[in-house]
Amino acid sequence: GNVRVLGNTAGYYRYFDATAHAEFLYHCVEETVRYDLPREVAFLEGYDAFVRRVRHVVEMPARTYDLLHRFLRQNGGQLSKRARTKEFSALTDAEAKAIEAIFEESMGALGEDPLGEDPLGEDPLGEDPLGEDPPGESAALRG
Repeated sequence: GNVRVLGNTAGYYRYFDATAHAEFLYHCVEETVRYDLPREVAFLEGYDAFVRRVRHVVEMPARTYDLLHRFLRQNGGQLSKRARTKEFSALTDAEAKAIEAIFEESMGALGEDPLGEDPLGEDPLGEDPLGEDPPGESAALRG
Protein backbone atom coordinates (compact mmCIF):
# COMPACT_ATOMS: atom_id res chain seq x y z
CA GLY A 1 0.00 0.00 0.00
CA ASN A 2 1.63 3.09 1.29
CA VAL A 3 5.08 4.38 0.46
CA ARG A 4 7.16 5.55 3.34
CA VAL A 5 9.53 8.45 2.64
CA LEU A 6 12.60 8.69 4.74
CA GLY A 7 14.21 12.07 5.18
CA ASN A 8 13.11 15.64 4.48
CA THR A 9 12.06 15.67 0.77
CA ALA A 10 9.18 18.19 0.88
CA GLY A 11 11.32 20.91 -0.64
CA TYR A 12 11.69 18.90 -3.85
CA TYR A 13 8.01 18.89 -4.75
CA ARG A 14 6.29 21.58 -2.68
CA TYR A 15 6.85 24.36 -5.24
CA PHE A 16 6.73 23.73 -8.97
CA ASP A 17 9.17 25.38 -11.35
CA ALA A 18 7.23 28.18 -13.08
CA THR A 19 10.23 29.52 -15.00
CA ALA A 20 8.85 28.55 -18.42
CA HIS A 21 5.47 30.08 -17.51
CA ALA A 22 7.07 33.34 -16.38
CA GLU A 23 9.23 33.50 -19.53
CA PHE A 24 6.18 32.92 -21.72
CA LEU A 25 4.26 35.67 -19.91
CA TYR A 26 7.25 38.01 -20.26
CA HIS A 27 7.37 37.31 -24.00
CA CYS A 28 3.64 38.04 -24.37
CA VAL A 29 3.90 41.34 -22.48
CA GLU A 30 7.04 42.32 -24.40
CA GLU A 31 5.33 41.63 -27.74
CA THR A 32 2.33 43.70 -26.66
CA VAL A 33 4.49 46.65 -25.64
CA ARG A 34 6.87 46.49 -28.63
CA TYR A 35 4.38 45.74 -31.43
CA ASP A 36 0.69 45.74 -30.53
CA LEU A 37 0.51 49.02 -28.61
CA PRO A 38 2.49 51.07 -31.19
CA ARG A 39 0.31 49.62 -33.98
CA GLU A 40 -2.85 50.47 -32.07
CA VAL A 41 -1.66 54.01 -31.34
CA ALA A 42 -0.69 54.52 -35.00
CA PHE A 43 -4.11 53.26 -36.10
CA LEU A 44 -5.96 55.56 -33.69
CA GLU A 45 -3.88 58.56 -34.74
CA GLY A 46 -4.56 57.78 -38.40
CA TYR A 47 -8.28 57.31 -37.75
CA ASP A 48 -8.50 60.63 -35.88
CA ALA A 49 -6.63 62.42 -38.68
CA PHE A 50 -8.97 60.84 -41.25
CA VAL A 51 -12.14 61.97 -39.45
CA ARG A 52 -10.74 65.45 -38.78
CA ARG A 53 -9.85 65.96 -42.45
CA VAL A 54 -13.06 64.45 -43.87
CA ARG A 55 -15.07 66.88 -41.72
CA HIS A 56 -13.62 69.66 -43.89
CA VAL A 57 -14.95 67.93 -47.00
CA VAL A 58 -18.43 66.91 -45.87
CA GLU A 59 -20.55 67.05 -42.69
CA MET A 60 -22.09 63.82 -41.41
CA PRO A 61 -22.94 62.14 -38.08
CA ALA A 62 -20.02 60.62 -36.16
CA ARG A 63 -21.23 57.08 -36.70
CA THR A 64 -21.30 57.71 -40.46
CA TYR A 65 -17.62 58.75 -40.42
CA ASP A 66 -16.92 55.44 -38.73
CA LEU A 67 -18.96 53.53 -41.32
CA LEU A 68 -17.15 55.39 -44.12
CA HIS A 69 -13.79 54.50 -42.59
CA ARG A 70 -14.74 50.83 -42.23
CA PHE A 71 -15.95 50.63 -45.85
CA LEU A 72 -12.73 52.19 -47.10
CA ARG A 73 -10.63 49.89 -44.93
CA GLN A 74 -12.47 46.78 -46.10
CA ASN A 75 -12.18 47.73 -49.76
CA GLY A 76 -8.53 48.78 -49.91
CA GLY A 77 -9.15 52.53 -49.64
CA GLN A 78 -11.85 52.72 -52.34
CA LEU A 79 -15.58 53.16 -51.86
CA SER A 80 -17.43 50.29 -53.50
CA LYS A 81 -20.12 50.97 -56.11
CA ARG A 82 -22.72 49.65 -53.68
CA ALA A 83 -21.58 52.04 -50.94
CA ARG A 84 -21.59 54.94 -53.42
CA THR A 85 -25.18 54.16 -54.52
CA LYS A 86 -26.58 53.37 -51.08
CA GLU A 87 -25.03 54.68 -47.85
CA PHE A 88 -22.98 57.43 -49.50
CA SER A 89 -25.12 58.34 -52.50
CA ALA A 90 -25.13 62.01 -51.42
CA LEU A 91 -21.36 62.28 -52.06
CA THR A 92 -20.28 63.85 -55.31
CA ASP A 93 -17.55 62.18 -57.36
CA ALA A 94 -15.12 64.90 -56.29
CA GLU A 95 -15.95 64.41 -52.59
CA ALA A 96 -15.58 60.64 -52.88
CA LYS A 97 -12.17 60.99 -54.57
CA ALA A 98 -11.05 63.52 -51.96
CA ILE A 99 -12.15 61.21 -49.12
CA GLU A 100 -10.34 58.24 -50.69
CA ALA A 101 -7.17 60.36 -50.96
CA ILE A 102 -7.53 61.46 -47.33
CA PHE A 103 -7.90 57.83 -46.28
CA GLU A 104 -4.71 56.86 -48.12
CA GLU A 105 -2.78 59.78 -46.62
CA SER A 106 -4.12 59.24 -43.10
CA MET A 107 -4.00 55.48 -42.92
CA GLY A 108 -1.47 54.33 -45.54
CA ALA A 109 -0.56 50.72 -44.78
CA LEU A 110 -2.57 50.90 -41.56
CA GLY A 111 -5.77 50.76 -43.59
CA GLU A 112 -4.99 47.19 -44.59
CA ASP A 113 -6.12 44.03 -42.86
CA PRO A 114 -4.91 44.12 -39.22
CA LEU A 115 -3.85 40.47 -39.52
CA GLY A 116 -1.72 41.24 -42.57
CA GLU A 117 1.77 42.63 -42.64
CA ASP A 118 3.00 44.80 -39.83
CA PRO A 119 2.41 48.44 -40.86
CA LEU A 120 5.48 49.55 -38.93
CA GLY A 121 7.69 47.29 -41.04
CA GLU A 122 8.59 45.01 -38.14
CA ASP A 123 7.97 41.28 -38.02
CA PRO A 124 6.83 40.38 -34.48
CA LEU A 125 7.21 36.66 -35.19
CA GLY A 126 10.53 36.94 -37.02
CA GLU A 127 14.08 36.74 -35.84
CA ASP A 128 15.73 39.43 -33.79
CA PRO A 129 17.82 41.54 -36.20
CA LEU A 130 20.81 41.27 -33.86
CA GLY A 131 20.44 37.50 -33.64
CA GLU A 132 19.92 37.64 -29.90
CA ASP A 133 17.13 36.16 -27.85
CA PRO A 134 14.87 38.60 -25.98
CA PRO A 135 15.78 38.82 -22.30
CA GLY A 136 14.40 35.87 -20.38
CA GLU A 137 13.60 33.70 -23.42
CA SER A 138 14.96 30.21 -23.04
CA ALA A 139 15.63 27.50 -25.59
CA ALA A 140 12.71 25.58 -24.07
CA LEU A 141 10.26 28.27 -25.25
CA ARG A 142 11.63 28.26 -28.78
CA GLY A 143 10.84 24.57 -29.05
